Formats: sequence, structure tokens, C-alpha cells
Amino acid sequence: MENVKFKIIKKKDILNLLKSLTKEYNIFVPVEENGDIRFSEFKSGQDISWDYRNTKISPKEILFPQTETLFSFGPGAEVKPEGSAPGGKDYLIFGIRPCDTQAISLLDKVFGGDDFQDPYYLKRRKETTIVSLACNKPQITCFCTSLKGKPDNEEGADIILFDLGEDILARTVNKKGGKFIEKLSSWFKEAKESDVAKKDKLMDLSLKKIRSQVDIR
Repeated sequence: MENVKFKIIKKKDILNLLKSLTKEYNIFVPVEENGDIRFSEFKSGQDISWDYRNTKISPKEILFPQTETLFSFGPGAEVKPEGSAPGGKDYLIFGIRPCDTQAISLLDKVFGGDDFQDPYYLKRRKETTIVSLACNKPQITCFCTSLKGKPDNEEGADIILFDLGEDILARTVNKKGGKFIEKLSSWFKEAKESDVAKKDKLMDLSLKKIRSQVDIR
């Protein structure tokens, strides 16, 4: 397998990498809060939950919040559109699972279709870089394969990460992800064939663990 799209970084360096991006991005990462996992805005010194199975609240709320100010009224007939990224910075969603990126790709079709477009969602989506984290240990109840998914599904992501233990393997999915990795090239090294082979073995084992099937016909 060609590894030209693969880069590798030490897991211990990830927090410092994210810290270096906080001036440019609103960064959201999976963290443990009161025994539950949810995506929260990254703070310096905060630990990332690498082994989480899934979240109780879908991270899609970052792109499609439950409540949102769409516009406000000023004096006279003035109408001021809102609905933009907080602080004027782009979004970075880091460590989202492939099943959730696949769900986001469906939202893209709903809110960016030919018949109807949601400018607020599309603006936020355009300003968002999605870095997904492949599943090494899917839950016994996971059924992504019933929906044409898999533990390393790339749909909806710009970059996908693979947890190899002490190292994190990164694969660019599209041009947006490629530019993002290129911008951070000093943090990464070229992946070796052995790194890619280790990833392949982990994903094969992960896929075999998914035994739940849902008939959606």
C-alpha cells in the first residue's frame, strides 16, 4: 500500500499541537465530564479521551446547535444576520468518530442540497476542519456496517487518525486536510510501511468486532 498520504506524530505531542492552534481555531475535543464523554472547547492542559466509545450527545451540535440566533433586529428596518463562528475563528473538530462524520455528511446533503440550502450551516461547515479518530474498540452495540460504514470510514472527514499506541498515524482524506497537515508539517514525520501495516491490522480486528446488524430496508 502506498503511504504517501500518511504522516505520523507522537501522541504526547498532540496537546501541544492543539495548543498552538488555539489562536486560529475554536477547537473541540472529546473529554470526560461527570462520567460522560462529550465534545468541549479545548483548553490548555486539558486531557483528551482517546479510548472513548461514543458520546451521549452527538458532536453534530457543534455544526448544527439545538438553539442558535439567526438574526437580530435593530432600529428601524435594520436586520443583522448572526449565525457565524464564535469569535470569528474557524472550527476544528478533533477526535470525532467515523460514524459521526458519516452523519455530518448526511447533514451536508440535507442543508446543502439543490432544493434547499441553509446558509448558516453551510458557512459554519465551510469554516470547519474535521479530524476523525478511527475506532480500535467498537462497542458491542455498534452497527455502522449496517449503514455502509466501518471503523475507519473517511466520509465527512478531512483527516482521519489511527491510534497506534505511542504514535498517531494521520491520513489526509481531501485537499483541505492535505493543506492542514502541510501547514503543520514540522509536527509530523513520514509514516513507515510498518506503521501502515499496524494500522491495517488494527482496523481488520476492529471490523471483526462489529457483529450487531440492523435491517434498515
